[in-house]
Amino acid sequence: MKNTFNHEDIARLARHIWQLDGCQSGRDEENWFKAEQLLRLVSASASKLATAKRNTPATPAVKAVKGAAPVRRSRPVQPPSSAAVLAR
Repeated sequence: MKNTFNHEDIARLARHIWQLDGCQSGRDEENWFKAEQLLRLVSASASKLATAKRNTPATPAVKAVKGAAPVRRSRPVQPPSSAAVLAR
């Protein structure tokens, strides 16, 4: 799988991690590796999500049951009166 992030992305995230950890010196490599790992995880998750969306059929979530009667309202829906529309 090809990475969709570059050196600048890693550096930006490593700096953010460094700041969140209280700007502790001597942890440059650790922060860099954490940043790379996080970006790989995010990239892999995004790739899996995109694959799942492509493989999901575009069918309605609810299918009609064969032979079921259509849903009927107990009362007919009346359009609002012109006075009610003007009052809005």
